[in-house]
Amino acid sequence: MRSGVRRKAGWLALVLFVAGAALCQRLVALGQGAADQRLEPLAKASLSQISGTRGVAGLLEPVEVIRDRWGVPHIYARNTADLFFAQGYVHAQDRFWQMDFWRHIGAGRIAEMFASEADTDMFLRTLGWTEITQKEYEALEPQYKAMVNSYTAGVNAYLKDHDKEALSLEYSILGLLNADYQIEPWTPTH
Repeated sequence: MRSGVRRKAGWLALVLFVAGAALCQRLVALGQGAADQRLEPLAKASLSQISGTRGVAGLLEPVEVIRDRWGVPHIYARNTADLFFAQGYVHAQDRFWQMDFWRHIGAGRIAEMFASEADTDMFLRTLGWTEITQKEYEALEPQYKAMVNSYTAGVNAYLKDHDKEALSLEYSILGLLNADYQIEPWTPTH
């Protein structure tokens, strides 16, 4: 049994390596010639907002996000719902590509992003992580479920506030913006 698990873990590592290699290959291709003129505005659009003010629908009261000299966000809110909402928004702003990629890995749905069935997908679906996270969410006490729901609402507010092109540069580099790939809303189990 252990050798089977190691073999599947090896496949997962291989999938992650191939995805990284594909990303690097696309970066090199886009970085040559006139393509870098298209890449620069996409890169700027996908950067996190680190100063200024932004109105975000869904907050109950004003929230302050201060980034320290290392870019780490510090969130100040007057209530727990706004704190977790802002955390979801800022988290998505800083790393939505990573969140979406890992969501697909955990659900055994990498093939949706890279248009080729992966053996790892079947293995990960067999593990049943999606069902496990649903059961864990349902078992949460109401106050913790409210926190997760607020975080989820924050992530979805970020998705609503930004065009697909502005979410993350990686989508463009991997050609997912022109493909049939659709970014789905975040759910509490993600």
